[in-house]
Amino acid sequence: MQAAQTGKLDAMKLLLSQKPKPELDLQDTEQRTAMWYAVENKNSDALALLKKEKADPNIPARFGRYPIMEAPQRGDAKSVKILASGGRAKENSDLSKSDVNDRTALMEAAKFGNAETVKVLLDE
Repeated sequence: MQAAQTGKLDAMKLLLSQKPKPELDLQDTEQRTAMWYAVENKNSDALALLKKEKADPNIPARFGRYPIMEAPQRGDAKSVKILASGGRAKENSDLSKSDVNDRTALMEAAKFGNAETVKVLLDE
């Protein structure tokens, strides 16, 4: 989580090369995962590595907030694209998910006025 949060790709790669491989989907006390922290800090390279390693983008943090909802709030279209596309469908973020307030990723993108993230979500 710490390496993803700070974007330390070399540390992430070293950790991911260990046997057994570390559990990518562990949650902290706020129910955040490494993927959540990568999104929160706009570390799209760390996010792409986690997705490649098959971290689950559909694990909600506290209040039902998914990484795909956090990226538009931060105006991070690159992370939205990584989460929403590529790979097999089950490896992508479920764009229909909503948080405890029934907000979706598209609603968050529109709320924060980032046209690029809105476009990415509509395209997906």
